Order: sequence, then C-alpha cells, then structure tokens
Amino acid sequence: MLAVGDSENDICALRGAGNSVAFQPKTRAVRDAAKHTLESDLRSILKLLGEPVPALPEIRPHDATGKPG
Repeated sequence: MLAVGDSENDICALRGAGNSVAFQPKTRAVRDAAKHTLESDLRSILKLLGEPVPALPEIRPHDATGKPG
C-alpha cells in the first residue's frame, strides 16, 4: 500500500501505510510521518515505485482565437 499526503489529516495514513510520501508537506509533522518527501512533481512517485516516468507533454500557447498557435 502507498499513501500520499500533504497535511495533518494524512498523518495516520502516512504512518500506517507500508510506503508513504509526503507531497509538499504543510508541516514538519507530516514530513516526519512519511518515509519519503517530494517537493515538486507527483510523477516522481512512479520513479520511487520503479516504474518509467513519462516526459511532460509539450505545452503550446494559444493565439487570440483560442486555437493552438
């Protein structure tokens, strides 16, 4: 089981899970309750689990009509 949380209400799940991640934890207590901490990208959980991490999709701006430019 994997638990992911960021705030005080997640501490019980983080402590009880076999594997746990504090994602951008709001407090030190949340950080301390988890086995791992991530600050930026949830895709890093895939790496933690040994899965391939997909690249970010290309982001293209829209023109004034709302159509891709």
